[in-house]
Amino acid sequence: MYRTAEEYMNSISDIRTSIRNKRSELKELRDAISLTSAQYDVEKIRKSNKRDKLEQSILDNVVKREALERRIEDEITEMLLRQDTAVSLINMIDSDDQKDVLMLRYIEGRTWWDIMELRGRDDLRSQYRLHQRALDALQSIIDSHLRATQHGDNM
Repeated sequence: MYRTAEEYMNSISDIRTSIRNKRSELKELRDAISLTSAQYDVEKIRKSNKRDKLEQSILDNVVKREALERRIEDEITEMLLRQDTAVSLINMIDSDDQKDVLMLRYIEGRTWWDIMELRGRDDLRSQYRLHQRALDALQSIIDSHLRATQHGDNM
């Protein structure tokens, strides 16, 4: 469990990189299998008495690849659900400015300079202060949510 809203949001920010890595892993896996399939010479195998073993090996590899693809896709789905939960919590904040700074920083992964520019501000320090107020507001929401779930209430 996270001790602070900032720790929680940093973990959500990391999801973007994790998803990108998982998608890259999935692409590499699919590319590797495509390459292997392209190198499979049917004529040579038909003339070989090892055809059954090779065909079984290829089938086994396809089954393993499909299982790995499903696992990776499930992990991506789980990460997206965690991100959606964070967005829902952020959207409970009353201040649109606070919501914006958290969405830009943690969900979109923007730099502080980008945030300042996108929000049409010229004072970075004020964005830091807004960010801290937003984290405080989010902490209150998280604490309230935890109290409600501990008492069996549903939000």
